[in-house]
Amino acid sequence: MMTRLAIEIGFPVVFEFRFSDDTFLEGKRAMQFRISELEAAWHRKRYPLRRQSAAKVIGYFSTQLRLYPGYYVKQYADLATKLYGYDEILTTALNKHVKSSSEFQTRIIEAMGAITAPHVTPEQWTHLLGTYTKGAYKSLTMIQFQKELLNALKELLAASNWGKDGFRAMLAWRLFDGLTEYVQPAKLMGGKSKQKACYNHVLDVMEFSMTSRYLRSRVTPTALKKAEDMFWSIRDAFDLAIGGSSWLKNTVREFALRHLDILEFHIGSIGNILDESFVNEHYAAFPEMSPSGQFLEQWLKARSARAQEKWSDHTRVHFHMSRASPYYVAGSHALLIPAGALLPIFADAEGNPALHYGAFGNAGFSVKRGQRNPAELENLGDMVGAALALDAFRSLPGAQQTQTLPDLNLTATQLFFVGHCMTTCKLDSRKAAGRFASARARCIVPAMNMDDFWAVFDCPRGTRMNPDQKCSFWK
Repeated sequence: MMTRLAIEIGFPVVFEFRFSDDTFLEGKRAMQFRISELEAAWHRKRYPLRRQSAAKVIGYFSTQLRLYPGYYVKQYADLATKLYGYDEILTTALNKHVKSSSEFQTRIIEAMGAITAPHVTPEQWTHLLGTYTKGAYKSLTMIQFQKELLNALKELLAASNWGKDGFRAMLAWRLFDGLTEYVQPAKLMGGKSKQKACYNHVLDVMEFSMTSRYLRSRVTPTALKKAEDMFWSIRDAFDLAIGGSSWLKNTVREFALRHLDILEFHIGSIGNILDESFVNEHYAAFPEMSPSGQFLEQWLKARSARAQEKWSDHTRVHFHMSRASPYYVAGSHALLIPAGALLPIFADAEGNPALHYGAFGNAGFSVKRGQRNPAELENLGDMVGAALALDAFRSLPGAQQTQTLPDLNLTATQLFFVGHCMTTCKLDSRKAAGRFASARARCIVPAMNMDDFWAVFDCPRGTRMNPDQKCSFWK
């Protein structure tokens, strides 16, 4: 049931098999066995309740169970207490084995059974995944998993007070609890208007259809072609910089050039957003929806179709078209430029070239994720990206290099630096975000280390934006 919920129905509970949007392993879409998002969300909700008392958790179970009519109060209370017992055992096992430091390893599907046998054998894992993927994932297909999570599963199945009964009870409870949101109008809307809530939930399963009409009206073929030209210009600037660098030695230089040569890029969407026939083909497997039908039933059908479409597609990189900035995917060595990143003022068919090249300068061209110090490499990517985007901008025909904006006393090069900082413009600009430096630092640090900045803005030597000592790359 767990495997079917994750792969066939697209509503994983407790554990899940998650298929990557953008990473492939040996010709198959990468698959991970992991704790489900629904399970993780429950533990975040459970923690403050359990800190108060076990009765608080049992009370939550009982309240939710009463949404299913036909039982006496005592029956609800007894079932809630039983579920709490199973839930406590599950939580204890997960906390015992799975840590934040637990890493995913990539092995064949059969290897999972070597850990979970005799409760789930290699043959059983192979049969389960082969059945629900219609033979696409076989015994020797690669899968990513945490050994610690499989150890927790083995311990749970071996426990006399949990076993298969506890597993079934938790699967049924998590599914019921997760779906109650969609049958209670107040929870379904989440404080939003009916229209907004409906849009968000449908967007979850039919993003391509929901956004393609709008994006087709704003992202024209000319804008797509312009983005493609920018990509190649910046890529060529990287090629020249790496090839002419004095501090990259032969083998390192060859490695970098080879990776640059095989870098893929995807612009706009996972398919042709301007082609109505493509959109129709994309949703051919989705069920017909009736305006008078029940939301939950139709939403689950669409979610199931979306889930099956994903694992059966082993070639296309999937990404959200509405994302507002380009990003690099290490797993597939690809640069993704969503349609949302091609809207004014960051990029559009008739926009200013200097602004556009400045904005796309830190679009993720540095191959940084998966390295030992991703924070340092993100910062390096900003520094190098800005400098080489300026080189690419200066490779444009003369008329484009001098194009400015009316009523602004700014040169084209000054507009380039304005575009560079537009992508990091935010209110809380001094706060670091994950592996990234603060928005303020991502704006000013690359600029203060570029001679072109102080030259066009006439910054006195020795000031913050024209320091005596600067960092220099690729020279």
